[in-house]
Amino acid sequence: MFSLLKETGFSTKELSAAGEVGYSVLKSFAWCERPLKKVRADGLLVFNGRKVYIDIKLARQRIKIFETVDGLEAEAEAGKLYFLADYKTRICSPSEKLVCGSWIEDESIYHFKPICQSKRMETKH
Repeated sequence: MFSLLKETGFSTKELSAAGEVGYSVLKSFAWCERPLKKVRADGLLVFNGRKVYIDIKLARQRIKIFETVDGLEAEAEAGKLYFLADYKTRICSPSEKLVCGSWIEDESIYHFKPICQSKRMETKH
């Protein structure tokens, strides 16, 4: 936590004075890059066995993936950004659920939404 505060340039006093805004700023520094993913011909990516639609125009492209506190951010080769909210609860939970004593597969297709601005802040090293 201390190194994160040091990288942001804000003191804990400044962040707590800023309240919710301070928390938002701090959250934007909490992200990590994940391995590249290749978009299938039908515009889908697969995470933990679940299908996630991104964009048919991105078929066969390699997409950069970033995990943030709020979800997954994807960046296409041309720089266009997409966001999938609640990644941890929707995609990382078990793909099978127990219903009436038998297991059923989750056949839902999730969707990345286009966004205009990244939810990640770069740190200056």
